[in-house]
Amino acid sequence: MGTPLASWLSNMFIEPLTSGGGDPVRNDILANQLARRRGATVNGSSMSLKFQNAYGACNFIVTWDGENANELLEAIQYAREHGDRFIQDKLIEYILNIPFRNPRPDDIPAFVGRPVWAVDKHGQALVGMPGAETIEDANSLRGLSHPAKELAGDT
Repeated sequence: MGTPLASWLSNMFIEPLTSGGGDPVRNDILANQLARRRGATVNGSSMSLKFQNAYGACNFIVTWDGENANELLEAIQYAREHGDRFIQDKLIEYILNIPFRNPRPDDIPAFVGRPVWAVDKHGQALVGMPGAETIEDANSLRGLSHPAKELAGDT
């Protein structure tokens, strides 16, 4: 897994319950509630059940491979919505550490009026203050600089 934190989080997964026949027990009420929140259908292919719980979403965040910023944002939102107090406290730390685990390209600044947390392999960037993150095209951020740097003459 890599880091001790990732190993610890992977041990926090809750295995699905099984009935006597070995089939997973489904909680259709919870699946329907999740589908309504995401605007998807339960049996349709548009519904993503990537994360079983908030710990799984946090594990995805701390082990994110830089592939897809949309999935990273989905994990952050899931952990924020479904996490307990511990998750809420740690989530900010996990977000702050994303640029250290997956550095941005040199031509994309760290701050363009709001923080640039990550850039994926497809040119999408996770941007914004914690709680208000969005995905933007990385090309739109290239060459931008923070206004305070321009005033100081450090362009």
